[in-house]
Amino acid sequence: MIKPVGLGPADAAVFRPRLDSERAVVLANGINFRYGDLDPYGMAALAIDEVVRQVTAVGGDLGRLAILDNFCWGDPARIEVLGSLVRASVGCYDAAKAYGTPFISGKDSLNNEYRLGEKTIQIPGTLLISGISLMEEAAKAVSMDAKKPGNLLYMAGLTRKELGGSAYYAQQGVSGGQVPQVDFQNGPSMLRVVSQAIREGLAASAHDCSEGGLGVAAAEMAFAGSLGLTLNLKSVPGTETVPGTGVPDVLREDFILFSESASRILLEVAPEKAPLLEKKLAGFPLQKIGAFEAGGKFQVLGLDGKPVVETTVAKLREAWEAPFKGW
Repeated sequence: MIKPVGLGPADAAVFRPRLDSERAVVLANGINFRYGDLDPYGMAALAIDEVVRQVTAVGGDLGRLAILDNFCWGDPARIEVLGSLVRASVGCYDAAKAYGTPFISGKDSLNNEYRLGEKTIQIPGTLLISGISLMEEAAKAVSMDAKKPGNLLYMAGLTRKELGGSAYYAQQGVSGGQVPQVDFQNGPSMLRVVSQAIREGLAASAHDCSEGGLGVAAAEMAFAGSLGLTLNLKSVPGTETVPGTGVPDVLREDFILFSESASRILLEVAPEKAPLLEKKLAGFPLQKIGAFEAGGKFQVLGLDGKPVVETTVAKLREAWEAPFKGW
């Protein structure tokens, strides 16, 4: 029997289409229209990267992952609309080649606009990438809810100062900025190894960092498992460090928490399995950034080691559930 998943946003759906077989199908989706407003190429690459992360997080087989596209755009007869559509298409090509994920189908929905007097109203160019993969044993699927007090939280992947198109900037009313960039060499290489580690049982839970970044992903793991968490921002792996400190050169604690840099996954690891995980990912950015605890305290330690966030998982869960109440 598969253990029930805690209340939280799963990375992907895992189901058995035939009950006389233990094999499962994995379905995942990647989308963020905000990136397209700034960089259609980046939006496409990030959507594919997100699908790969999600399939990885639940234990799917990246070697058997195929994807589909769904383009929703304005009138391509206008040159600026056509230009953004072409850039998104090139992003699809480059990312699919890098990750070895063939497009097996897709669709487009163009001319999503209308005239209101002298003004043209159009939807933002938006790309949805869907992924389908296989899993040999459904019972080995990994969920995102934290499992046990004392387990460690690891971050795989680099956090950069990439807030353009992020949920944090949208919440703050900030426009512009650098859209996260997908590293077409190191991203696929690292995620393939992370995928192997998860399928070998080295992670008790896993969760991809996408909309909302590290802060949201870590909170979701904690409240889904009803466990407390202490998170240390100084330990988050970054591309560079401030000279003489070892501190990630992302400059600000809120940037480290809410950057949406690509190819990052959080891994809950039992202490006795931590050395095996570190050995497996030697040469890739991997760092212990926290630990789960009994009770309901959720705190984030800043770059100086002092708390910058102190709350409870109950409040975090309440905030997550609030939009759904009354439905």
